[in-house]
Amino acid sequence: MPSNDSDDAGASAKTVAARLTAAACPVCGKATTARYRPFCSKRCADVDLSRWLGGGYVVPGHEPADPDAMADALRDADTTRED
Repeated sequence: MPSNDSDDAGASAKTVAARLTAAACPVCGKATTARYRPFCSKRCADVDLSRWLGGGYVVPGHEPADPDAMADALRDADTTRED
């Protein structure tokens, strides 16, 4: 049976629309609006931006090495090579 592209497109559009309307605002949990997606309002968008700019969201990483300790280690490595 041949497939009808318009039926596939319609089903796909319904799936996308359902997914977009089912999303919740990451700040307050209310339903999102198309204008401020993924947020529900300008206020929540601004709250999220403020968290990013203020360092509220941090990507985990390792503690940077102490520059003085690194310099000492390099000095020690150079003296052991000279011996």
